[in-house]
Amino acid sequence: MARNYILIVDDDARMRDLLREHVTRMGYSVETAANGAEALSVVQRQRPDLVLLDLRMPGMNGLDVLKGIRDIDRTIPVMMVSGESDPSVIGETLKNAVFAFVPKPFDSRYLHHLVSAIVG
Repeated sequence: MARNYILIVDDDARMRDLLREHVTRMGYSVETAANGAEALSVVQRQRPDLVLLDLRMPGMNGLDVLKGIRDIDRTIPVMMVSGESDPSVIGETLKNAVFAFVPKPFDSRYLHHLVSAIVG
């Protein structure tokens, strides 16, 4: 049986590593992207079972990446993992069919529960 494949997108290398470590320990296959363009390239090449996406990134922000993912495949589940606290911005992400919004710093049990709920 193939392991579920999760894409982590964050411009902060430490956060990418932390998320990768957590998700890998859960038993999932992980790929990372440091920016939006890289993320969209990965999604085009191999559809992930879940995308963990930062909102605030230089260049293409998380909302732009989310819209790009939706243009490629509307069925890919996306979770925002961000330090954003503006309710209107969080609302905008949820309006764009984000499965969940996980605040940074993230609670590992909460993240574990959400990832398990999405990809099993």
